[in-house]
Amino acid sequence: MSSSATPNGRAFQILREYSLFLIAGSVAAIVWANTNLTGYMSFINTSWGNVTLFGRDLAHHGISLHFLVNEVFMVFFFGIAMKEVMEAFLPGGPLSSPRKAALPIVSTLGGVVGPAGTFALGCLLFANYLMRGWAVPTATDIAYSWLFAGLIFGYKHPATKFLLTLAVLDDLIGMVIIAVFYSNSIQLEWLGLVALAMAICAGLRWGAKVQSYWPYLIFGIPLSWIGLHYCGVHSALALVPIIPFLPSHGTDVGMFEEEDLPMDEDSEHSSGTDVEHAAEPGHHPVDALNMFEHQFKPFVDVGLFFFGLSNAGVPFSAIGLETWITVFAIFFGKTIGIFLFTIIGRLCKLGLPAGMNMREAFVMGNVAAIGFTVALFVTDVAFPKGAGHEADHASAEFPSLVSVAHAEEAKDAHDQTTADGHAADAPAVEGHGVTGPHGPIPPPDKNATFDELTVPQQGVVKDKVKMGALLSFFAGLSSLILGRVLGVRKINTDADLRRRIRETSA
Repeated sequence: MSSSATPNGRAFQILREYSLFLIAGSVAAIVWANTNLTGYMSFINTSWGNVTLFGRDLAHHGISLHFLVNEVFMVFFFGIAMKEVMEAFLPGGPLSSPRKAALPIVSTLGGVVGPAGTFALGCLLFANYLMRGWAVPTATDIAYSWLFAGLIFGYKHPATKFLLTLAVLDDLIGMVIIAVFYSNSIQLEWLGLVALAMAICAGLRWGAKVQSYWPYLIFGIPLSWIGLHYCGVHSALALVPIIPFLPSHGTDVGMFEEEDLPMDEDSEHSSGTDVEHAAEPGHHPVDALNMFEHQFKPFVDVGLFFFGLSNAGVPFSAIGLETWITVFAIFFGKTIGIFLFTIIGRLCKLGLPAGMNMREAFVMGNVAAIGFTVALFVTDVAFPKGAGHEADHASAEFPSLVSVAHAEEAKDAHDQTTADGHAADAPAVEGHGVTGPHGPIPPPDKNATFDELTVPQQGVVKDKVKMGALLSFFAGLSSLILGRVLGVRKINTDADLRRRIRETSA
């Protein structure tokens, strides 16, 4: 009897299926941050030391729980996500032809133009000083979006793979935006290590014909991780260039969608490893690519508790006009932008993946509105002068935290503004809602630029935009409601998918 057939095994499967580990970690973080923010930040950011490689510290502020979760653990999450993306483009996959792949690209453009345009309009009307943050609402958090898509659509639904592809493309566009508009520190020479990792994996695949996934991980991950980390690209993507080299089932290029593979008795013995897994419900092929997913996914699902714990801690005090402009751009601009561009794509005769309809495309657009950690990262690079306190450097390294408690930020900012000759204590202005130890911080002039604000004003603005980015998490909840209202049916098995394709093509 397989472990999943026991009561404990079934309970574990339910916890994984509904992402309850992630939800539990996120709720714990929110409660903790709003009852003891200092203790929460200390717990996740306390450094346990550091490691020096190539004459540089591996972690700018030391190796902490947050660093290990976001920079190391998430490598495996995105590796599994990349496996799904890759299969979607393979023969028989829902995005397997150029015509099918074109629509996700068009939809992704809508997911950038829509929120950026909405945010810019809000800035012109209410807060010109926010304009430099136009890219904040364009971000899509792959982790949370994929998980909520699984809850709404099921992981075998073509909308989930469509969304995952859109999210990957969206983040790639985000990196280009950061490199072109915000960053002067991308060091492309480090990509040589990524290229070396890919070359080694290519040799393992087509030269040595290694069938186990372990050598690919052992040789590929360290080189790819260091190369991306020192280049300036998020190191959690280290497995993305490695996964395509893992051998897959049945052909010499490993390019077939899992649900299209014939599963018969002989297929259980194709690799001679762990036949019991192949016989479990779901008929998991035992090639390297699918065995990597099958054996690592339980570890990833449980580990998402620590991802939620390390990233979701938010004090509710940082809410204001800037928050609502950001939230509106994310919820409305992102959802409508993706949906309208998807309609445009359909009018241009671009096809949705088999088994997906426009109602599901609308819900998918709302799921993609979850910006969360990626949006926080863009906030940090878009508003670099709003730090006001040395502790705010943690938000640049750990973009899932509110930058700093307002009182501490205002105190340091007061010292700076006094030295510069600015008035430290300004009269209270109703509606700003932030008071430092030396008096209330007045709201910015809506026609001012960000650089014209005082240091404490910059810090408050930055925190309020970050709160908007964090509130984008609730797009997942609104998507769950939309999914129920619009009658979205989950697809969790290959049989369900084949049945759905037959229904929609009839």
